[in-house]
Parts: sequence; C-alpha cells; structure tokens
Amino acid sequence: MRSFRYVVVRSFAEATALLGEDAVALAGGTDLVPLMQERLATPRLVVDVSRVPGADEIVVSSTNGARIGALARLAELAMHPPLRRHYPALSRACATVGTAQIRNVGTLGGNLCQRPRCWYYRSGIQCWKTGSRSCPARDGANEYLAVVGGGPCWAPHPSDPAVALLALDAQISVRRSDGQVTSLSVEEFYAPPPERPDRETCLGAEDLIESISLPARHAGARQTYLKVMQRQTWDFALVSVAVVWPKRGRRPRIALGGVAPRPWRVASEKLPPAPRATARAEAAEIWAVNVANQALQNAVPLSGNAYKIDLAKSLIRRALQAKLGGR
Repeated sequence: MRSFRYVVVRSFAEATALLGEDAVALAGGTDLVPLMQERLATPRLVVDVSRVPGADEIVVSSTNGARIGALARLAELAMHPPLRRHYPALSRACATVGTAQIRNVGTLGGNLCQRPRCWYYRSGIQCWKTGSRSCPARDGANEYLAVVGGGPCWAPHPSDPAVALLALDAQISVRRSDGQVTSLSVEEFYAPPPERPDRETCLGAEDLIESISLPARHAGARQTYLKVMQRQTWDFALVSVAVVWPKRGRRPRIALGGVAPRPWRVASEKLPPAPRATARAEAAEIWAVNVANQALQNAVPLSGNAYKIDLAKSLIRRALQAKLGGR
C-alpha cells in the first residue's frame, strides 16, 4: 500500500473541497481498503467522511417516503423497523450484503459506489478497467459475468441495495464540488461515459453521495428481494431480483442484479398486465412465465454463463408467484 495523508472532515462540503483524482473519500472502508492493498487505488490523500454529523440519519414515513443518509450502516438499514415495514425490498437487500461484520461497518453510499469484483480486475491482470483495450474475462473465465448490457467490461455490478433502490424508483442526492446538490435516478447514477474505466457511476472525482430518497408512493407496497449466491451465505449475487408492485396498476417494477455491469431495470411498461384477482391459478402461472421470458429476451450469454438466464427467469417467476399466490 502506498503511503498517503489522512484527513477527517465534519461536512460533505469540506470533503468535496478536498477530493480529486489523487484524493478519495473513506466511509466504512470495506471496499476502499482492499483496493488500496491491491494497489488498484493509490490515493495520496484519504478524506474520512465517517464522522459527518447527521449523515447516517434514517427517516421513514408512509406519507413522505424515506430519506437515508449516505453514511447509514447496512446493518441498521436491515433491522430498521419502519424501513422493514414500508420498504422491505431495500431492508432485505441490505440484510444479504456480506457478513454481519461487513454490514456493521459498510455504508449505503459506499456500497453503491463499490468497484467490480471481477477476478481478472481484482488480481491485477490487464483488462479494460486497468488500462487495456480489451476484456480478457469475456473469452476466459466468464461464468460470473454479465448476460445483458455488457461491454467494454462484462463484470456485473456487485451491489445488492442498488437493485432494490432501482425497483423502488429511488433518487440519489449528489453533492458537487461547487456546492450544488443534484438529484439523480438510479439509472442516471449508473450511466458513466464508456470512456471512463476508473468508475462505474457518473460521480466526478470531487463528488459525493449525500443521501438517498424513496418515494412515498411505494411505501407499504407489496415488494420483495431474492438472491442466489455463488457459494456461501455471505457471497455476492449470481443473480438477484427486486420486485415492487405499485399500489395502483397491474405491471410490477422489476430490477435485476448480477446480470449486467449496472443494476438492470426490466421495462415494466412493456410487460403484460397481471391477471385479475379472480383469474384462475393457471393464468397467473402462465403470466409469470411470460414476464420472466420477456425480461430476458435480449440476453446474450457468453460461453460459460448461459445458466444465469435460466436462473434470472426462475427468480422472477418465484417473486411474481409469491405475490399472486397471496392475493
């Protein structure tokens, strides 16, 4: 690990004034510290934002939605009673992150900004993320890579909460170095220019996530988060799915994880509407199968990861049938 200066700040404004190409923010450190140890990140200045007052606040209500500070710990979000009651998909997603130790340290803002977990990238092998013009994983050990939206990097984004936030229509407040605070949808947040291999978000080097907001219209709506992992109960998702049923309307909002370089939204407006509550069980099952097939119709697997398509379809069917079975 290269030597660096360390500074503690008491506000995000103070932090953004210090950040830059050679300066990075430190919150929980569960991703940054390994990156520095592996020399994938070599900052000259580390700006500790973990002590910013009020930046871990969680406020939830059925009438005003939720506002979550970027420094809120994943463990607290997983166990927060109002969040579990009104936004269970996000609560459940936070509960599936890593181990208890990681959840006690990791923050929501940091989790959304973590770097890819591709074996090639993390092992220091030359790839698109480290300056090469190609992705050796695409034609190599690609069983864990993306099946939709890939290229020039095929590493799936590892965040669980980001998938739930996408389905919940969350807004991410970003503080810029000029003092402006910009509100972005999750899709906008994960839409960086393709020429930037050094990050997966639209954040500039001087920017920070300040908070995350959830709309009141989804508070208390029927929702779920399901995840299948590689090996252990603490592992990253092979595939995950978040489903949110709007209180009005018959088309669910579906987001997938583990299948694309960013959280992947299924175009709900193109899905067939769910059968009426009076419909036969067979009709509901056929509808769930059709939705799952349509959600993955544009998937293009690599040589070793076609199983992810079937796995994603299965998770979508399970999530939809669980709701329809309880109607």
